[in-house]
Amino acid sequence: MNELQLEPAGKIYEIKLKGHLNESWADWFDGMAFTHESDGTTTLTGKIIDQAIENLPEGPIVADNPWVSNPSLGEVQKDISALIRRFMIQTKGPEAPEKEMYQSVEGAKGELGFYLVGDGSERPYRLKIRSPCFYLVGALSHLLRGEMLADAVAIIGSIDIVLGEIDR
Repeated sequence: MNELQLEPAGKIYEIKLKGHLNESWADWFDGMAFTHESDGTTTLTGKIIDQAIENLPEGPIVADNPWVSNPSLGEVQKDISALIRRFMIQTKGPEAPEKEMYQSVEGAKGELGFYLVGDGSERPYRLKIRSPCFYLVGALSHLLRGEMLADAVAIIGSIDIVLGEIDR
């Protein structure tokens, strides 16, 4: 059994997942094995999401803070202050504190990082997003050294780079 922790509305829910999360579909690693591994990972991710949704406890999943979460549509239609609050949340947004911070999360292709510099206003002074593919591009010079030009496409495809993420 493996455990997955969800943290909606400030509460922690532990969900017991059935199945094996460390399954592998290939003993070797070439382009074809990579494709099979990616397909298997996608299928396994779908199973994990299905199990998490099935085991999610009943109750609200919205924060109790009225200045962070949007009021319900019924509330907005009946109360002018709820309409104003919804408008303010959507247009103004939360204030970024006066500090620097870096937060990362593990994505499917590696670490996805966010660097934020706040000056106390609603808009951050600076926001830099570092995609997982940024790190993979750094490895290309080592991977392509000594190889033929015709092999470049297969090598780039084997590390699964999304070139649109590189220029952030």
